[in-house]
Amino acid sequence: MRTGFYFQLARGRALARTNAMKRARWLHRVLAKDDLTAMRWDLDPEYRHTLYDESVREVTRHKLGLEVQAARRANRDWRRYRRSHVELERD
Repeated sequence: MRTGFYFQLARGRALARTNAMKRARWLHRVLAKDDLTAMRWDLDPEYRHTLYDESVREVTRHKLGLEVQAARRANRDWRRYRRSHVELERD
């Protein structure tokens, strides 16, 4: 089993990438189905029942945008790491 520093960095990047992509896909599915119950459960408990339906949709759209940005950033980091790793192995 590999436990080196660079392997741990790669593992962390892969986990961040996977989690961000899963969260973005889930939010996209919730918006596509217009599932207000799931959207409300994603909010803070104290604000969950005080917002109107359209406000809940707007908050979820905003969260989707943030998650997509995080997934893209994690994917860029992962690709940059893989390129540098391949270059280091050639040397």
